[in-house]
Amino acid sequence: MNLRVIPVALFALFGSLGCPGPYPFHGDPGPGATYNHSMNLYQWTSYSDAPGASGLWYTQVGNFRYALVGTNQGLRIQSLDATGVRVDVNGPTAISSGVIQRDVEVFGSYAYLCSNATGLNQGVMIVDISGLPTKAPVLGAFQPNDGDPKSLNLSIDTERGILYLQRALGIEVWDLKTDPLHPVFLARLAPGVPVSDIVSLGTRLYVAEGSAKGFSIWDVSTPAQATRISHWPSQGFANSIWPREDGQVVGTVEETPSAPIKFLAINAEGLAVTAGQWSLDDQALASSIKVKGDRAYIAYRSAGLVVLGLTDLSKPTLVGRFDGPTATADPALRDVRDVLPSPGPYATYCLVSDGAKGLFQVFTY
Repeated sequence: MNLRVIPVALFALFGSLGCPGPYPFHGDPGPGATYNHSMNLYQWTSYSDAPGASGLWYTQVGNFRYALVGTNQGLRIQSLDATGVRVDVNGPTAISSGVIQRDVEVFGSYAYLCSNATGLNQGVMIVDISGLPTKAPVLGAFQPNDGDPKSLNLSIDTERGILYLQRALGIEVWDLKTDPLHPVFLARLAPGVPVSDIVSLGTRLYVAEGSAKGFSIWDVSTPAQATRISHWPSQGFANSIWPREDGQVVGTVEETPSAPIKFLAINAEGLAVTAGQWSLDDQALASSIKVKGDRAYIAYRSAGLVVLGLTDLSKPTLVGRFDGPTATADPALRDVRDVLPSPGPYATYCLVSDGAKGLFQVFTY
């Protein structure tokens, strides 16, 4: 494990850069789409030396806020408060094809990182973040119960201390609460389902079913006896799903050209009813989605960050878009893989990961 803290003076030469906006909307909002530029994406900070930036998470240690982002080399822990302070943790880097994808979330004093790569610390890495901003050692890695170390994403129920781990077919459930350094396998659910994305909220698990072309909601009150309570088909590859914090609205992304972003209303029983949809254009590919309050934040690959207003769920409205730092010589975002709005009741900024350009913090006033 290599751990690196970049000195402030050195980072100032090539690290973050903040510039004012606002940034106008570029491009066609799509057939039948409404554009109301009511959100100012007026300032950005870039951390461009994070190649292969993918899965994102946020944490706070002491008085400092940090972005956690998977990179080609492992995990980048970037301070959002102290310019130049970051810690890099190496992880597995060998892949058979495609690009390295990682996902990370936090439980207590530990970050859990999975990837589709093999090698150093393969499996689910456990990183101690209590020593930030100076250190974040890898304490070990646990191996999925099915023996395959590769995983595209994970989701943690922090209230119950349960980690859900994506598998090529199905989902594994692990207990973190008893001993966070030595997770215990609890159960396997959704056997045979080619899972692409999972999100835990309370006693429900939201699942994107990838090439099976569908999305579902599971009751995981008792993980060993999990039941699927809702299912609906997708037009293309079901890539990403995210529930609003109250669980009453779900946004979905299909990584297929021309497939729209869809929003569904969820009733008390967990049944989903399609409420609205929105498209950028026929060729743009979306990668992931986050729903927070009356906004949806979408990682739209080469089209950048797209923000939709959901005041009327049946008619999503484009309210903001960030497609790159226009003040630079090479502004365009090329491969936006993930987005994460800031915590709290209002999202005052978004973290954006771009596989080609690195990590961005985009303010959303």
